[in-house]
Amino acid sequence: MKETLICIAASLMMTGGTAGQTGDQLALTCTLLATSPAQSGKVVEPLSAEETARLQHAPHVSRRVKEHELQVGWNGGQRLFKDKPPFDDSMDGLYWVYCGYNLSLKSHLIGKYGRGDLFTGMLLDDRSGSLLPGATMVLFSPRRDFYLAYEQPDGQYGEDLKLYSSNGTMLWRGYSGFLSANGTTVLGNFENLHWDANNTLIAEIEPIGKRRMSVTLIRRGDSGQWEWVSVASR
Repeated sequence: MKETLICIAASLMMTGGTAGQTGDQLALTCTLLATSPAQSGKVVEPLSAEETARLQHAPHVSRRVKEHELQVGWNGGQRLFKDKPPFDDSMDGLYWVYCGYNLSLKSHLIGKYGRGDLFTGMLLDDRSGSLLPGATMVLFSPRRDFYLAYEQPDGQYGEDLKLYSSNGTMLWRGYSGFLSANGTTVLGNFENLHWDANNTLIAEIEPIGKRRMSVTLIRRGDSGQWEWVSVASR
């Protein structure tokens, strides 16, 4: 399990700064704050000292009630997250880990590792106790009506992105960069992905054979489809 998580973390680290906005007050992440180059890209592991520290900073009693049972308190009760066997390095099981709480968002992030070779998570609303789709990192828009979720399939170079409305409805999903028409070749990965003051999602990218550019995710009014377009062309 530990070796697999390290490999996933290394893949996260190689995405070129896609999830570089962890300092934003409207973000939650399962990635550790690096205090040295050796720690860069590492993630919170189940039963680790880092998970214990984050549990202690939760606003309500939250703890490991058993080795494979995580209890997270919310304003009106508790949620229990149970791991599922096998408990080995194969990642065929399912593991939950407490990644933290954001006071501004009134939300907890629970990491979910394992089945399907996916590194993802869930958001727990501290006011209602409801669960929303999450990921290894979530980044809310300034008006909090959208959030972006980062998922890391094991072994994939680069992350998958999902855009949700604040109620957890998925609006768009795709790779964190540009792919060839057949979807098999990475043409470039997003960097400095962030929300601007106008509630717009912006990224930088340098596709193969092209100049570096800023792009934004928009919804076409005629088709209703979401797509990345150059900021200069808007």
